[in-house]
Amino acid sequence: MVYKIFLAFFLCWIFLIRVKSEEKPKDFENKDYYHFHFSKDVDLDAFSQELGFEYEEALEHLDGHYLFSIDKGVSDDKIEEKIKDYFGLEGNIIDGFNSDKLFYYEKQKLLRREKRNVIRDPMYLDTSQNSGDTGNVNSGEKDQQIKLLEEKFEEIKKKLNISDKYFGKQWYLFNKKNPGVDINVTGLWLEGITGKGVTVGVTDDGLYYKNEDLIQNYCAEGSYDFNTQTSDPSPKRSDDTHGTRCAGEIVAAKNTFCGVGVAYDAKVSGIRFLASVLSSWLEGKALSYRYDINDIYSCSWGPRDDGKTIEGVPYSAYNSIINGINLGRKGLGSIYVFGSGNGGYYDNCNYDGYVVSPYTITIGSIDVRGIRHYFSEQCSSVLASTYSGSIVTNARIYTTDVGEKGCSTVHSGSSASTPIAAGVIALVLSVRPNLTWHDIQGLIVESAVPFSLDYPGWEKLPSGRYYHYYFGYGKLDAYRMVEAARNFKHLNPQARFSVPMIIVNKKFSENNGHITDKFNLIKAYPDYYNFGKLERVSVTLYFQHAKRGSLEINITSPSGVTSMLTHRRLHDKNYGYVHWTFSTVKHWGEPIVGEWTIDIEDQKIPNLDGEFYNWQLHFFGESADLTKTQSIVYPFITRSPSPIPGEPTVYLPTPSATISPSVSPQPTSESTSEPTPQPTPQPTPQPTSEPTSEPTSEPTSKPTPQPTPQPTSEPTSEPTSEPTSEPTPQPAPPQPAPPQPAPQPAPQPAPQPAPPQPAPPQPVPPQPVPPQPMPSRPAPPKPTPQPTSEPAPQPTSESTSEPTPRPPPQPTSEPTSEPTSEPTSEPSPQPTPQPVPQPAPQPAPPKPAPKPTPPKPAPKPTPPKPAPKPAPSKSSSKPTSTSSSFISSSTKTKTTTQKASPTSASGRSSSTQSASHTSFFKRNLLLISILIASIILLIFGFLFLFIRFFKKRDSYTNGHPVTETLNYESDPNMSQETEKATMLKRNQQVTSSDLSDTEDPNMYERRILRS
Repeated sequence: MVYKIFLAFFLCWIFLIRVKSEEKPKDFENKDYYHFHFSKDVDLDAFSQELGFEYEEALEHLDGHYLFSIDKGVSDDKIEEKIKDYFGLEGNIIDGFNSDKLFYYEKQKLLRREKRNVIRDPMYLDTSQNSGDTGNVNSGEKDQQIKLLEEKFEEIKKKLNISDKYFGKQWYLFNKKNPGVDINVTGLWLEGITGKGVTVGVTDDGLYYKNEDLIQNYCAEGSYDFNTQTSDPSPKRSDDTHGTRCAGEIVAAKNTFCGVGVAYDAKVSGIRFLASVLSSWLEGKALSYRYDINDIYSCSWGPRDDGKTIEGVPYSAYNSIINGINLGRKGLGSIYVFGSGNGGYYDNCNYDGYVVSPYTITIGSIDVRGIRHYFSEQCSSVLASTYSGSIVTNARIYTTDVGEKGCSTVHSGSSASTPIAAGVIALVLSVRPNLTWHDIQGLIVESAVPFSLDYPGWEKLPSGRYYHYYFGYGKLDAYRMVEAARNFKHLNPQARFSVPMIIVNKKFSENNGHITDKFNLIKAYPDYYNFGKLERVSVTLYFQHAKRGSLEINITSPSGVTSMLTHRRLHDKNYGYVHWTFSTVKHWGEPIVGEWTIDIEDQKIPNLDGEFYNWQLHFFGESADLTKTQSIVYPFITRSPSPIPGEPTVYLPTPSATISPSVSPQPTSESTSEPTPQPTPQPTPQPTSEPTSEPTSEPTSKPTPQPTPQPTSEPTSEPTSEPTSEPTPQPAPPQPAPPQPAPQPAPQPAPQPAPPQPAPPQPVPPQPVPPQPMPSRPAPPKPTPQPTSEPAPQPTSESTSEPTPRPPPQPTSEPTSEPTSEPTSEPSPQPTPQPVPQPAPQPAPPKPAPKPTPPKPAPKPTPPKPAPKPAPSKSSSKPTSTSSSFISSSTKTKTTTQKASPTSASGRSSSTQSASHTSFFKRNLLLISILIASIILLIFGFLFLFIRFFKKRDSYTNGHPVTETLNYESDPNMSQETEKATMLKRNQQVTSSDLSDTEDPNMYERRILRS
């Protein structure tokens, strides 16, 4: 009985866990799905009831990300209006203004992903570059050399005890005919480096883990099927073979079966999600699944490689990648490997959002001859390359297939190159498990081996490295990469920043189809953003053209190195607006300071209609000071082209790098004046309300030189307006600092410069020291909210508008630097607002008699506000530094940025929290009821055992055991009278004295009967 009780309890518990893990299937035929990113103060139940949504689920590992559904038939415009009304948003706030509760939302769209083993008809692909001399890779081979290679191969097989029947045909592991045309991995195996302790997650269409070459290396804990919501990732359809083939290249075991994998002792997980209707939400879940177990994510898929598709990374997927970068591998960062694609000459992988991401590794493809495959896709984001098979050269990839004894020889495309790269990285991590995701990228650049240098396209860079748009910095040499990893010095965490948007507004037809623009990057930028060594450059362009595929775009660095961001895509004849972020790794290690030039040219029909509106530079690299780096939080996201010219305004990469105010360029005239507003000069105007964001950023950053270089009067007007929109996202991170204002008020009272009149003296000389000589381009990065070290004045939302005064407080003396900015206009009125944000600075400037009760106390009443605002610091936790800043697209991809609003009532947080708890119980009512029922069942079980125990104890009276138990039904031939007589006779030893005075003499008899 006890066994049954515990069994029932166990089964109920299993059911409970299963119910909790199951998700409702998505019904895209009858419902629309929306992804919302909320603050913690939003009551999900109230939101759902008010707007008519139904809560679906939360995105695992990401706080504040939720999926809701609504019946089809409700227009997108109506939903947008409801959202505006619910959150009290004004105007087109969803298209770019700020909200402290709604950070982002988008309607889920069905995605089309290609498994990149699909090779298109060669007649559509250009193979001209493969003709002619291919270098010395295939030339001059002698029979003697081949004989020596054969002997060495047999020796390796014997030492490693490899009996796999197709190992001899795995030319990419050991090439017996073309020495050097392989990944040079066997030497590592001989040293015992085989990938132990590393797990690779294959995100694909399934994994047939029962295959003899996979079963011993299968990792069930890191596997899941998002299509069927089960833990078994096995393929369910006949064409779900792609993932199994990719897995075999990585971990196929060393046995007597098919072949061996690059890291044949590593573990592999199957994450199945490509086999059914695919949404951006589902893609995001797959890319962050069990990042605590899966070290590397091998992704042999992507948008269509048809030469005309432009597709970015979905919001949920990008956030999942950032989550993996920050938390995966115990904080060292998950490693994401993607293929460049199979679009051939007529496509460019810089139009693939996953490829241009600074947090992924892009791998190109090489064929057995040491040249590019006819399907290979080029772009400036390719970091390195590995080998792939082809039916053209009859050089096959031997790997596992579906079935217990399945073995494939037809796996090809960049789908085959990506897993080999993942296997090489697994070997590296088995030797240096403490390398970060950032270290791995640097290690690849340092150890990649150029090859076939006579092949057209290689370019020698000032750094001494070679680069090719098809092969990156060269092929991955496993042995060389592991050796380099042994003594590799850790890179400092990543630093990043963006320059202000650069306005162009030029028409192609008026410039003979060729437009060039320049931006001079001064040293103040890298200094201000703690930027050390350059690694990657991203360029956001906004233009429209009658045939966008005709455009070739290049960026030239101060060192004179030109990166082709995209070449002509002849199949892309689409007309419309393009707002896209391209990327290049070709400038790795170059100096960043100097003139950067963008060049766009229509190489076919110069007179076609079109206009180049604006562009923006984003820099990624190694931080200069390890102690000042910040974690990666929602960097800029590559978006699909936006059809509305006015929408795309700015890409805010991260809280660490603030992008100057967005200048929504109206594609009409040449507004050359807009670039100037960028100067961060102390905004002399007194923006009482909106400026709150700016002050927070500037005060936080100690580099006073940067604000000072901009002490010009002209920019003061424009900066005030623009910063209010863009910088607001950045204030979100600084909000946690409000408590700091308290210390600053203390210094204020002591240094109260009695002579506030000396305001006129404007000692500007000291501040001009920083290099402000920016050409017509925007001034240095003044409004970076990154340094959240001293955001004390942030609490004073209204009066903290004047950021320049804060830097001066650092010098204890009364430098004339601050006065310069303040007296620029109306000394009397301006001083009053400035003192409020930075009470400490008052000692230095003569005017800042703010907090004292001098004659100008009237404006001073504002200071009291700081006191209450420190309390609202609670609300500051809401933003959680998720300064989500992204481009909104016309397809209802809406973006709002978190803004620091100290006015949010702290009391509401408690009510909303309780509401959220209520919503949790409502959503999990079934689970809770099952758990309670199980507990009750267990209690009854124990109660039953307790009663049985006492029953048996009652069978003993005064130490006389009952020797026999009688029952009326024990013997059908014995009458009741006979049974009683027999019982009394056998127990005549029990006398009435043994019974208590109150006990019934017949009770003993009844006890015997019960027993």
